Amino acid sequence: ASNDSTKEVTMNIKDNRINYIRHNIRKHASAARNSGIKLAKGTFIAFLDDDDEWFPEKLEKQVELFKNKPEVAVVYSDAVYFDEDGDKYNLFNVMRPCRGKVFGKMLANNCTASVTLMFKKTTLESLDYLYDKHYVAIEDYDLFMRIAMNHKFDYLNDILAKRRMESGDTYRSGFRYNFAKERLLFLDKLLRDYPSIMKNYRKEIDIMKSGCYRQLAYEAWAYGDPSKARGLIFPYIKYSYN
Repeated sequence: ASNDSTKEVTMNIKDNRINYIRHNIRKHASAARNSGIKLAKGTFIAFLDDDDEWFPEKLEKQVELFKNKPEVAVVYSDAVYFDEDGDKYNLFNVMRPCRGKVFGKMLANNCTASVTLMFKKTTLESLDYLYDKHYVAIEDYDLFMRIAMNHKFDYLNDILAKRRMESGDTYRSGFRYNFAKERLLFLDKLLRDYPSIMKNYRKEIDIMKSGCYRQLAYEAWAYGDPSKARGLIFPYIKYSYN
């Protein structure tokens, strides 16, 4: 339900493979993606937000990997993060990519960027539900983790997309706070639904908790609440020590 020129730009592209779908009321990104997945007719699903960019060869290279490795359910790639001043860093320079059964590694550190991912549609259809509309910061991470529990990931070392960072971007301070808070909620739900994960992934869980509490402590300090920050730093130290 955007009120910009998306419709006009889309309708001017003369390609009968493109379908423009618009919600009547503004909804969260999760709802838009869920609608797109349900209406899509292709074999693969990929997402491109309006402020990000794909390189021309992205889809072709990912489809080729799927053809060569039919056991893989998700393919991602390296990406450049940039803002109005230019390129800032490459994803794989700060996050080591992983392939195969990646659940444990992604529990500790998410090594993907949503703009780079391509899914088999049948993989998404196998889930109990698609994007969880209760999340506002980790909807992508939640979906990736539910897929990673039972499916294999793979990646291409090529830089195939660009992720925009700017003053209004979701990487602002408040988003990082929500991301850390929602990851802890996600973990609580995960452990309730799958208690064995605590035994099998204790180290990864401690790494995840450590990072979340560090971020929450930093945010509390940045917002002028040193008492709350000190209270949050103790669990950070605890899980870091573990």
